[in-house]
Amino acid sequence: MSDHAWQKTEASGVMLFMPLAGAEGHTTQQQLSRLSVCEDETQDTPNTECVRDEPLPSLPPLQGQLYSQFNIESEDEHLSDRSESSATLSIHSSDLVFSPDSSTLSTPSSSMNPFFEQLKMFANSSSGDETPNLSTSKSSLETDTDDYDSDRTDFLLTQKSPCPRRVQLPHQHRTATRGHFRSSKQAKVKNSVVRRLDFGRVSNNKIFKATKQHTQSSSKSASKTSLEKLREIEGKPRHPWCPDDKRLLLIIHRWFWATDYAEVTALFNHITGLDLDKRKLDAEFRDIKSYGSRGSHEWGQVFDEVSFEDPSGTYTEIRGKVDAAAKALQIDFQRREEEEDFNPGSAAKTSTKSRKRYKQRVRLVAQQKKAEATIGSSAEKISVRVPKLGGVPLVMQDCSGDIDILSDVEDEPIIYCEPVFKKPTAAFEPHIPPVPTKLPHLAFRVWDSSSRTKFTNEGSFIAESFMDAPSPLPAPIPPNDVYGLWKYFAARHLSKKGALPLFVSTAVSLLQVLRYATDMKRPMCAIIDLRAPCLQEFEYQMLHAYDVFPWLQTRGLTRWARYKGNGEYFVWAKVPKNAILHVFELQELWELAASSPTYTTLLCPDAFNLKLKTAALASAIRRKRQCFLDISIAGAMARIGVLFGMNKLNVTDQHVSEFVAQLLCALQIERHSASDIHSLSSIAASFAFALRHKKHSHQKIMSAFLDGVVQGTEATARFRPKSVKRRRSRIV
Repeated sequence: MSDHAWQKTEASGVMLFMPLAGAEGHTTQQQLSRLSVCEDETQDTPNTECVRDEPLPSLPPLQGQLYSQFNIESEDEHLSDRSESSATLSIHSSDLVFSPDSSTLSTPSSSMNPFFEQLKMFANSSSGDETPNLSTSKSSLETDTDDYDSDRTDFLLTQKSPCPRRVQLPHQHRTATRGHFRSSKQAKVKNSVVRRLDFGRVSNNKIFKATKQHTQSSSKSASKTSLEKLREIEGKPRHPWCPDDKRLLLIIHRWFWATDYAEVTALFNHITGLDLDKRKLDAEFRDIKSYGSRGSHEWGQVFDEVSFEDPSGTYTEIRGKVDAAAKALQIDFQRREEEEDFNPGSAAKTSTKSRKRYKQRVRLVAQQKKAEATIGSSAEKISVRVPKLGGVPLVMQDCSGDIDILSDVEDEPIIYCEPVFKKPTAAFEPHIPPVPTKLPHLAFRVWDSSSRTKFTNEGSFIAESFMDAPSPLPAPIPPNDVYGLWKYFAARHLSKKGALPLFVSTAVSLLQVLRYATDMKRPMCAIIDLRAPCLQEFEYQMLHAYDVFPWLQTRGLTRWARYKGNGEYFVWAKVPKNAILHVFELQELWELAASSPTYTTLLCPDAFNLKLKTAALASAIRRKRQCFLDISIAGAMARIGVLFGMNKLNVTDQHVSEFVAQLLCALQIERHSASDIHSLSSIAASFAFALRHKKHSHQKIMSAFLDGVVQGTEATARFRPKSVKRRRSRIV
């Protein structure tokens, strides 16, 4: 028969567990001991010590009839009874469900009220929304509670209950008891990024959405907004300065001054419509000032060509625009009363790198001035005496051709027709590579069967692009053509691959030509007269590569080139037969070198087999032997000249003179410092008699030889590498 019963309480859904009255105190105490669960039992070796529970703080002291019925036993008896009881909870028992108040309530202490009344009070208070705050005296907390080991009533949930629903208790974290825990593996927490770059993307963060101010227009797409953000982050592109902007900047600095440079920037941007930073304006002005008039064409135009008073009014209109812009912007821009000394040209006295750049700019400015002078001279008015016929002036539309003049018997005043050649418009580039005025007489070209420029059966060179073109060939394109094609054609021709051959290249350096021939199979050599009339028919038919390279580099082309092109001249489309003096197979030269020790020493064929560059090849020849000019060497030079066709009728004394100079440079032949006029005359006579020219006399050939010796000696000394003096190391 069951020794307990359930009793209804005032609270709905709460029933009180009531043991029968006839139950012994010892049995009831054993059942109450089931409420105690010690964490020490979860260890492998159970601890014999029992943790004494704290009294229930929410209940008054418990004293009454039932408490007096319980026999108080020692702590050891409780432990023995608990271990012997089959209903005692252990580590192998099923998990318990804890109520919210089970961890906060302790064993009730003695009270004046009966025990069951206190249980009813506790049941009523736990079923409500809020637990009544019952006062707990200090004496009740200090009362000995050895009779009750725990306040848990969770075992009631495992019994059959008439309650309508089971209590759903929230999860309770495990707490440490007497220093024993259960280790649990914690999940990794992914921390959020502290700073995020915002490029206009839409964020899912609610806080970000609430605080971010959307200032962009809703019509802009996300990609466009991102690009705008990137443009703000990145630096602005480099501003290409045109000559007009440079002149305006120099005019402002020469004739005006302001207390704040930001005012200069605002005024400059207002006139030009640009949006430049003041640092860019200041840096550009300092750069132009460092080069001065020699390295900056615009500085010379503003500061040197026009005085400070400007009597001719060259820049009066621009100064008026500056005054109007300053008035519109309400800027205190004042005129200078005296000219300030800006100390230009400081780059010529700075570091080595700056001086090198300064020299390049000086050469480029000199070429620009020369080109402008050439264009200006051709654009002058052409005065033609055109009288009137019957009182009506006759205006000639084309004054460059034949002019038919109809005149009356009456004397009329002279009138002038308009110039036919006008200055180039804005579509044309005024600064173009100049036409070489002082051309050398002699040039060389080597080729083989794999060369793209062909040597025709007629005896002329034709570029590959014009091989199938009918005669006559098109006229050369000027470098300042409207479409800007010539600069691309020239850059492709001067590249290492030699793509798009529209020109025929020649070299005035004999050593350079012999170096090119070492990479060819059965090379041929041609001697060309650069001053032949057939090469002077058009204005830009032939140009010097030394002048073209800087012009192309200023336009962003051929910046890779370290080659200066000092000795290279290229001709448009074709080198006619009339310009070619002689053609021979270069193998004959090496056969001549093997025929005699004198020629072997002079030509030094072993050095050419090393496959060196031109400058290194000259140094290798000079290291292998030291050759001085004497009678025997002069005779050997004449024999080599015959092989190059220097004794033919179409060869002039200027050709002979330049050939001697190139031969001295190529073969590194030195002249004795103690040579007098008599010894030189003997050497020249030996050369003239060995050459046996078919047209000119011996005296003329001797004179040409002596001129060539002077030119060759100077050129050898100029291009010979300077000896670098080793610096003395400091002793610290």
